[in-house]
Order: sequence, then C-alpha cells, then structure tokens
Amino acid sequence: MHKGTENLIPTNRRSKEEARALGAKGGRASGRARRQKRALRLALKSAMALSLDELPDDLRAGIMQAAKVKDEKLLISDAVLGSLIRTACNGNSQMMRLILETLGETSEARLKERELKLKEKLAANGLEDGGSVTIIDDVSDIAADEEGEHSNEDNSLIQPGRE
Repeated sequence: MHKGTENLIPTNRRSKEEARALGAKGGRASGRARRQKRALRLALKSAMALSLDELPDDLRAGIMQAAKVKDEKLLISDAVLGSLIRTACNGNSQMMRLILETLGETSEARLKERELKLKEKLAANGLEDGGSVTIIDDVSDIAADEEGEHSNEDNSLIQPGRE
C-alpha cells in the first residue's frame, strides 16, 4: 500500500448515496475548474493583444526585461513569441516541442499528413478500393513486385486494402 493511502475507501465499498454525493461534489469541482480555466484563457487572449506601451510602467519593464525586448510598440504576443523562439534556439527542448506542436509539426501530425497524401494518390490512380492503407517504411527485405502492391518515389511500399 502506498504511503498516505491507508485511509482511502474505494467507491465500491461505499453506500450508493455516499458514492453519489461524492460524485456530485467532484462534478461541481470539475465545473468550477473548467470555468476558471476558461476565464484565464480569455484573459490571456485579451492580454496578448495589448501593446507593451499600454501597460503600467512596472509591468511593462518586467515583461520587456524578461522577454529581452526594447521596443515598447510591440504587442505582448510578439514579446512572448520572441522569447519562446529564443529559448527554444538556446536548446530548451520543452519550448521546441511547444513550438512544433503549435505548428502541427509533431511526428504524429506528419504521419497523418503522409497517410492522407498517400490515400489521395491512391484515389487519383484509381487504386482506392474502400480499404485501408498500410505504410511500410523499410522495404529492403520485402519484394516490391508482389501482386497488388505499388512502390512510390521514396521507396516506401503502398499496400491498398491491407492492415
């Protein structure tokens, strides 16, 4: 048993009324947290559209120093973006991941985009049979001349209708 969990009682050992009451309490707390998160998101969106010269002196100075900018005419979003890019370029992998995810350049997004392009190519060549497309990246030990398979320019194998 983990430290600090000895006094916890699982819901399957509680009465139905007690479990229902705890669930309702959790639901209310969840709704409150969602509302707070939404309010914070709206406040951040409106703050990002402000110009640095619209801010109080102490706040403006703090943001400009932290973001390493000198132009007071910049928007807060410009200062944040510049700071984000500078931090990523200095080797911060979390900032680089944030930038790539925001741009849709994650490996998952690239794989989905590649699969979509291959499906479009199959449809354009009349190979679409309503099945799925399997992408095999390493075809060094697979005979590409098997019946029903087509190789593309990057030597990956397109297999219509196979999973």
